Amino acid sequence: AEVSIDCSGGLGKSPVCLDIQVRNIHGLLHINSGGFGGRLHWAVLGPGGEWQAPTMQPDGSAECDAVASSAGLNKDGYVKMTFKPGHVPDKIVFVVVIQCQGQTHWLKTHGGQDFVVDVKELA
Repeated sequence: AEVSIDCSGGLGKSPVCLDIQVRNIHGLLHINSGGFGGRLHWAVLGPGGEWQAPTMQPDGSAECDAVASSAGLNKDGYVKMTFKPGHVPDKIVFVVVIQCQGQTHWLKTHGGQDFVVDVKELA
């Protein structure tokens, strides 16, 4: 899957908005017709590389266990998460979860690693 990320805000005490798009899902999974359900399974990336829960759920996301959160992709593969001032993580980490034709696919980078977004650098 191809992932693009746009970041806006973050100046002064404004929220930080991450617009994430996952492209080429149909081609990657050889989906000829029909739709799919997708989400980002994500967390804050801790200093030692561990997954950590966010200090506050951003708009567009929900807790799914003690550490990980989930943000649903729309039919075009987009998701928007808005972090409130004071709760913007330095980095987030995620995998793309796609459900189609009765199967669940966990998509990572080409090297099999989780996707990492340096929010602090983008904001």
